Amino acid sequence: MFPGEFIIPACLLSKPGILHIDRSRHDVYLDDKRGTIPIWTPSEEIARSLIYDYRTACLAIDEDAVPGLFWVEGEKSLTALGKEHGPMFDQYQRYQENWFERLVKLADDDWERLHKHSAISGLQRMAAKSLNLDRPWLISKPHEQTKCPACRSVVEREAIVCFACHCILNMEEYKKLTFTVSPPKVA
Repeated sequence: MFPGEFIIPACLLSKPGILHIDRSRHDVYLDDKRGTIPIWTPSEEIARSLIYDYRTACLAIDEDAVPGLFWVEGEKSLTALGKEHGPMFDQYQRYQENWFERLVKLADDDWERLHKHSAISGLQRMAAKSLNLDRPWLISKPHEQTKCPACRSVVEREAIVCFACHCILNMEEYKKLTFTVSPPKVA
């Protein structure tokens, strides 16, 4: 099919975008005598397929939490789209916001469990920024991190005990701490 690739631009809630899709062509080979014939696929079929394929490949989607993609017939500007399809436009913005909230919740859960910046996707970071949220995982600070010598988990440079394996990383600081339960055994 030509074009063989469609680039869907990333958009923030505050800055929606439009992707215009024309009909597409693919050639069907018949035989040596007749060669190939062009088959044209209407733009609305391509748009429907792109939206379906993108949504089904996304994480954390639900009935009312999906990427805010929809299609309308004809080439429109954002202003015209808002005037002609305002309620649908608003509905899909809500769907997008719900989806972003779900992505951020997943990122929060992953961060709580792993404390690894690599566990958070760029899409999750973009969702948090779009929702104007501040999260500890939002900005990666590799210069302020190190690896635990025991389990190789990425930990904050100031960490006293590894969150993953509980290895004591800074014995001097550890001795200054007071715990309500017995400390782990030091081998």
